[in-house]
Amino acid sequence: METALTLPTLEELANLAEKAANTAAEVSLSHFRNPLQIDFKGDDSPVTRADRETEQVLRDIILKQYPDHGIFGEEHGCEGLDRDIVWVLDPIDGTKSFISGNPMFGMLIAVLVKGKPAIGLIHMPALGETFIGQVNRPSLWNSRPLKTSAITELAEATCFIGEADKMLSARPDIYQSMTDHCRLTRFGYDCYTYGQLAAGHIDIAIERGLHPYDFCALIPVIEGAGGVITDWQGQPLAPDSKGDVLACSTAELHQKALEIIHQ
Repeated sequence: METALTLPTLEELANLAEKAANTAAEVSLSHFRNPLQIDFKGDDSPVTRADRETEQVLRDIILKQYPDHGIFGEEHGCEGLDRDIVWVLDPIDGTKSFISGNPMFGMLIAVLVKGKPAIGLIHMPALGETFIGQVNRPSLWNSRPLKTSAITELAEATCFIGEADKMLSARPDIYQSMTDHCRLTRFGYDCYTYGQLAAGHIDIAIERGLHPYDFCALIPVIEGAGGVITDWQGQPLAPDSKGDVLACSTAELHQKALEIIHQ
């Protein structure tokens, strides 16, 4: 008679995510601001030995503990994506920041349970900050509760546009509308923007063309802090989403931002 597999609790998975992040961060930090060969992928995005080694440490820790889990990693590919639990890894989110000595690079770890993000972790190795979200629990920043702002009006909102140079080139209408309607518009880069939103420091984050390893970890963090994060159609983000992301501090603000996108 076969014994049914017992799935680990979300708390156990979250604890392992934090442990893996802290251990793997030592690898990325050991290379930070040190000479590195920079290679370029097919999409012209940079990658280094630090990216690859950091992800390998994450994979080794996860699969040692849970060899039956799936992995979707940016640098070393995918395995077991049909399994009940899949880890989604971006070892260095912000390689351009990393290679230019900017400490705003991060690490993203998401745990999908039956295809849905159940745990999300944003770790900032050079800043010593960790944002973690778990379904049905408040999100935390270095063990302190997170809460998005209460802003509901675009005219009062601070908006970060992710890689705004690309937005300005591809969708100048959205760039201009956000600039015109929001109180303050700034260029945003990489995952720290979403930690700032979860902490209530900014109110809107908008970005286009992200990959699952860029956005899956953001979902539990934003939602657990009281915010809303979807695609540009207002639909829940999923691993097969196009990757156009809108995150807002409140449902009211999110609806108004959607209207700006589609006006």
